[in-house]
Amino acid sequence: MAIYKIKSFQTQLFGPWTVHRNSLDAVVSAFLFLSLWFLCYDISWAIESDLVWSSFLGGSFKDFGYDVAVDNSGVYVTGHTESADFPTTAGAFDETLNDNGDAFATKLNPMGSNIVYSTFLGGGGWDEGYGIALDGGGGVYVTGCTRSVDFPITSGALDTILGGPSDVFVVKLEAMGGALFFSTLLGGSGDEVGFRIVAQRSGKVYVTGITESVDFPGTEGEIVTNHRGGKDVFVTRFNTLGNALDYATLLGGVENEFGWGIDVDGSGSAYVTGYTESADFPTTINSFDATFNGFSDVFIARLNPQGSLLEYSTFLGGSFRDAARSVVVDGSGSAYITGYTNSFDFPTTPEAFDTAQDFSNYNAFLAKLTPDGSDLVYSTFLEGEEKESGYGITVDDSSNAWVVGFTESPFFPTTPGAFDESHNGGRDVFVARLNGKGSSLDYSTFLGGMGDDYGWDIFLHGVDEAYVTGYTLSADFPTTAGVFDETHNHSEDAFVTRLCLRGLVPVDPTGPVEALPVIYMLHQNYPNPFNATTEICYAIPKDGHVVLSIFNSLGQKVRTLVDSEQRAGEHVIVWNGRDNMDQDVASGLYFCRMRTGKFTQTVKMMLVK
Repeated sequence: MAIYKIKSFQTQLFGPWTVHRNSLDAVVSAFLFLSLWFLCYDISWAIESDLVWSSFLGGSFKDFGYDVAVDNSGVYVTGHTESADFPTTAGAFDETLNDNGDAFATKLNPMGSNIVYSTFLGGGGWDEGYGIALDGGGGVYVTGCTRSVDFPITSGALDTILGGPSDVFVVKLEAMGGALFFSTLLGGSGDEVGFRIVAQRSGKVYVTGITESVDFPGTEGEIVTNHRGGKDVFVTRFNTLGNALDYATLLGGVENEFGWGIDVDGSGSAYVTGYTESADFPTTINSFDATFNGFSDVFIARLNPQGSLLEYSTFLGGSFRDAARSVVVDGSGSAYITGYTNSFDFPTTPEAFDTAQDFSNYNAFLAKLTPDGSDLVYSTFLEGEEKESGYGITVDDSSNAWVVGFTESPFFPTTPGAFDESHNGGRDVFVARLNGKGSSLDYSTFLGGMGDDYGWDIFLHGVDEAYVTGYTLSADFPTTAGVFDETHNHSEDAFVTRLCLRGLVPVDPTGPVEALPVIYMLHQNYPNPFNATTEICYAIPKDGHVVLSIFNSLGQKVRTLVDSEQRAGEHVIVWNGRDNMDQDVASGLYFCRMRTGKFTQTVKMMLVK
């Protein structure tokens, strides 16, 4: 049977988000609440969301956006294009497509209405730009992969000759993209790809990626001195002129590794992540997990400023396949990573937003490590019931993590009032912000059209402005009036989107303990996973009709828990794992959906018998 309880201790869950009844502040609090309510047009979350602008970027063939960076003067994007008519600007370094595919570097103005400069980067072979970075002093740096023997190289560069089938390239552009300050190759006799780049204000440049070369250039004191087998991760730091390496080291074991993400803290320590298939990947004592778990594991490694020592290195994963795509470090030295997993035993933390994985598919995850890499601050899934992956991550000054990726799931969690709460078809971009504890979603939205859409990177500028790039096959991908390109050009187009989330100020609790919640909320059930019964808590700030239903993984309704008028406040109902016919349901993944007025929210629950 369903069990209802009305609680009178809302402040225990909602803290300062309260409206007080019996104090001198009641009128002021009520006025603030109603003002914010109408301002947000009945949006029940305490965030006002806005798609500031969104633009296509491409030509008549295939175009892919892979990385984005932002400063006060504009938005910088790199990727790959096969379009001879990809938009370039007069006076740019290279206005002409060199062969079937080139890297590109494009700068848009802050409102996305025009291109400041745009240039091809490439030669007669295949070239792709994967990473772009700013040094804060006007320098713009791009890395990627080239198969061109005539890739443009500057005099005195570290490496001027393509050494194998493909090499890393590292380029620094002059102001306005009209020339190359430096351009160099990096590699050995095998294949190399540069995936991500970080630039410090000093002009030091860090690059990570993969190499298959036994003769990849190393430096004295490197951590791993020789190629172990398959693909290895490399981590390098260039000097300010791009003509020498401060350090270069490999990271790897006897199997394959991919180095997807890199960030650098204020001391110059580099944080690198990706995945490894090697049980002998180097880890450190007292790291979170020194033992290889499955087919592939995430790795997170922090190198000292000299690149000669692992300050920590740890696995993160379960019994199947796990991979990280991006890492960012906050001011305290905590690393945040995102990626994908299909391990049923991928480690999560008890109070995390989502601890019940649909392990029949690949799901996105977000994890935060302690500054010494010895433990998880939190670890959570971000998932519906289909495939998801996190691709890009950033963090704000309040330790809120912002993640972008893709999802195939109509049940992917979104927040009320988000730009787009409904799945559009195929694969959609998702943009999500989790609170500093990793316990709830502040904001989550779909972004896409009827075709497949992929979010590759996210960059935070200011307090609440998030810039996203990727690529889309959707002619109806959302764009805004007045941007550089409102019209889809071909099958795959790059896109650039600017979102703004404006946080509202909570009312301070100065009155009696008795209070009402300000926001609608369906909390994660507890316990989860559960065996026999689980509690489902929800809150409504005003009286209304509430429908609370349980659905199976096929979208079939199995139980209606609530379908009645409810008083404002916090409510708890216990589900005993039975359907509307009072029959036990099978073990598996279930969805609890709450509807009241315009508010809808869904959480996942895992029943294990």
